[in-house]
Amino acid sequence: MSSIQLGITKIKDIEFYVDENITINSNDLVSINFEVHLSLNAELKFIDFILGVRYLYENEQCFLRIKTSNVFVIPTFDQLEKSNDNDPLIPESLLVTMLSLSISHTRALLAKNSLGTKFSDYYIPIVNPKDLAADLFKKED
Repeated sequence: MSSIQLGITKIKDIEFYVDENITINSNDLVSINFEVHLSLNAELKFIDFILGVRYLYENEQCFLRIKTSNVFVIPTFDQLEKSNDNDPLIPESLLVTMLSLSISHTRALLAKNSLGTKFSDYYIPIVNPKDLAADLFKKED
């Protein structure tokens, strides 16, 4: 398939957590972890792209966390290539686009949700969605 139409039907907060009891002594010891989960519905032609972002201090103490659901509709869903198990194969370019949009939505919701907390200045940084997608969607051999 040469081009794929994509629309957004829903953007939703599904989790937000902040622990203001944690004291950050050095931003150099703060790390950010991303995780994704995809839920496909061929009948309704949508993909629920769930993005989770966790801020860790010293690689262990979670002080800020958000999870969002970004529901994308693909009118030509039934035209996607299929795997040997007859599951739809999501092209890399589509995964990168959905990830990029989901990060942007999650960044805005994190800014809104953390407003008024001591961690309100912690934004999701600008990342290369292609590199992040390659890491998040590693193919298992």
